[in-house]
Amino acid sequence: MNSKEELEIAKIEASQCKECCRNITEEEYKKYNGLCKKCYDLNQEDNSEENTSENYSNRKYNKTAILIKSIAIIGLIIGLCIGFSRIEEYKEELGAIYIITSIISGIFIYALGEIIQLLEDIKNK
Repeated sequence: MNSKEELEIAKIEASQCKECCRNITEEEYKKYNGLCKKCYDLNQEDNSEENTSENYSNRKYNKTAILIKSIAIIGLIIGLCIGFSRIEEYKEELGAIYIITSIISGIFIYALGEIIQLLEDIKNK
């Protein structure tokens, strides 16, 4: 921006930005609440990030989604326990099938619960 003397010569009143102390015109001072355009844009970006974090802290959890996620975790743990017990009984192929199946099904069931929770978040937005 122009120096304060140049602005005064051009008959434009000058003020300083509250953040960076840059010389700005009175019009810009009033338009951006005492900030230059650069500082105003930065403050707007910061405010939008704060609003995003506030949305997640006020998140309402869907009981169905929590139930489905819990079932997925319990199923995963039970499947792993059965799989490892089958491996110890020298039925390694059957144990490996139990372990792989429980991991894959646990991931998909958990993902279903997460999808339900995301849909709830979108609805509440």
